[in-house]
Amino acid sequence: MSKKTLIIFLFLFSVCFLAFGKFAFPAYAFEEVNTPSPYVKRIVPIETQILPGGVELRSQGVRTQNNGNPQGAWLDRDVYSLVAPGANNAVRIVSWGLSAANGFSAGTMVEIAQDYQIKHPGTIVIGGISGDFFNNQNNDGNTKEPLNNWVSEGDVLKKDVLEPDYHNVLGFKEDRTWVEGKPTATLNLQLKILDGGEVSAVYDIPNIVRTAGDTLNSEGINIVYPGFEGSLDTTGYTVVKGYYETFKQSRSPLQGKEYIENNNLGSFLKGEIREIIPGGETITKVPLGTFYLLSQDESIQTILPINTKIKCEYSLTGEFAEATNTIGYIFKILENGVSNFQQYNGEHSYVYLPRARAAIGFKPDNSVVLLTASRGPITGSTQDGPSLFELAELLKLEGCTEGFNLDGGGSVSLVTRTETGGFRMLNEPTDGSPRAIGNGILFVMQDPNIRVTETTSASITVAQTAPIRNGTLTQANVVLAGKSYSLLDGPVTITNLNKNSRYNLKYEFTYEANGRSYYGEMNQTVYTDEVDKPVIRRFKANSVSGTSIEIEYQIRGENLGEYYINYNGQNHYLDATEGTVTLTGFEKGETVEFVLYVYYSAQQGVTKRVESEPLSVTFKAPASGGGCQMGANIYYLIGLLALGFFVYKRKR
Repeated sequence: MSKKTLIIFLFLFSVCFLAFGKFAFPAYAFEEVNTPSPYVKRIVPIETQILPGGVELRSQGVRTQNNGNPQGAWLDRDVYSLVAPGANNAVRIVSWGLSAANGFSAGTMVEIAQDYQIKHPGTIVIGGISGDFFNNQNNDGNTKEPLNNWVSEGDVLKKDVLEPDYHNVLGFKEDRTWVEGKPTATLNLQLKILDGGEVSAVYDIPNIVRTAGDTLNSEGINIVYPGFEGSLDTTGYTVVKGYYETFKQSRSPLQGKEYIENNNLGSFLKGEIREIIPGGETITKVPLGTFYLLSQDESIQTILPINTKIKCEYSLTGEFAEATNTIGYIFKILENGVSNFQQYNGEHSYVYLPRARAAIGFKPDNSVVLLTASRGPITGSTQDGPSLFELAELLKLEGCTEGFNLDGGGSVSLVTRTETGGFRMLNEPTDGSPRAIGNGILFVMQDPNIRVTETTSASITVAQTAPIRNGTLTQANVVLAGKSYSLLDGPVTITNLNKNSRYNLKYEFTYEANGRSYYGEMNQTVYTDEVDKPVIRRFKANSVSGTSIEIEYQIRGENLGEYYINYNGQNHYLDATEGTVTLTGFEKGETVEFVLYVYYSAQQGVTKRVESEPLSVTFKAPASGGGCQMGANIYYLIGLLALGFFVYKRKR
């Protein structure tokens, strides 16, 4: 190879490396930034985005020291987190999964977020993360059942609690406080009467009939579950038949794990009473979709009239009694600001093996953090993920003092709301595609229905466009540049703004519901229009006959699109911004309304419209405008004749 050829080769190689090398060796991967943790270095700066409710989405690339070993290798991680501020208690913590008529179901976190929003109109899902471990093993029937206790929006779908100490439960209350441990529950199943979704009365159900070997109890209420086959003599009982929307029964042992009360596994049923049946008939089979409630006390038909909505569940007791949502976790990883499991090499290999991870953490100010750490595009890492000690250190960097490990591996999912109201998964799924999971944790909030209703080149109008779904709004403000405007008395128009400029609005609102006060906030970026609104300076009828009209118009403005006169369901498009146009084909006695519509480009990609006041015309013979013109013409002709006669006489 000649010297000249070598120089050319080296030059081309350098160009290619500069152009493409960043994809294989990111420039930022070598810019390490020390953090408060000696076991974590930041190699990609944090990017933040403010979501509804003031929730902060944080994305960063870090390098963690394997298992917290000072001599261990440093490995790259993509880290995503959602941080719900403690002050914004309008942001609620919910555990949710896809519903199923029979048993449990699974869906991706995007599907879970979508499903919650569909089932709860008037609510905004901000984002979420994968939740409890669940049964996805074929040798256990692949039931999709979460392994631990699960309460979802007040429904105790599974009261059962796993025995192992490292398997515990988190409970979330309506005031954003939380509890941890092993929940306890009522001894008996309970029948709860629902009125508008709220529980209005509660009765014990001391006896459950599931199989042919079970019998009816003469004391109290009996429930006969779907799937029963046998022979039940109902003589002396009042029988109430219902249809359910969902029915779940716990199974044990799942994946070899035992529950604290294996002799009293939980169940949940929600449905509606459809029929009252006199006793005496023999029940031999209860098809799926139906259930029976029986009692020798005839008052059961009084408390359960037809169309009554009910649910049958075990109620949680003790410190979990007020928890409206719960989720199971495995291993507490951060306690009183101290990370657990440093250099752990004990019997639970799950603790230290590299694995994609998900966690939930709590700050002293009541803020809640949802976090994932795994491989991905931020760092270009192909490492599966951190140990539990490293995961705890990542929660500490977010300011958490308490932290808990959630389901990991291919289940790890963190999703956020998009600007268009959809959802996207941020972390890279280790399965190659998002996994269907048993349940997840969501950040949700009630929609305050505060919207920008109009923008001009110099103003922005904001209004509450509808009442909130639950509770009473006691405060609603829009804040711009530190100045607050109240929305409680109606729409607010903020004026004296600059043309074609960006403004960051903040909405603050407080509402009261169920005896509590909730505060929330939202942010929105709004642009004023690039041009002033067009002005229709003239739009009038010059003359009207029995079948036609002449209209004069004048439009002034910029970035104009199409403009036309609308009448009788049709449009007459105009070629110029001013002039006169004659419209024909009308009938005598007909009244027609004419409106001039003008479209213009207000902002990039935003087209708006202005319109004239309606011009209403009745076509008459002679029409009022035309008759006046004809009278003027007659007087004009008479004047000409008189003038001619005068000239003629002078000449004589």
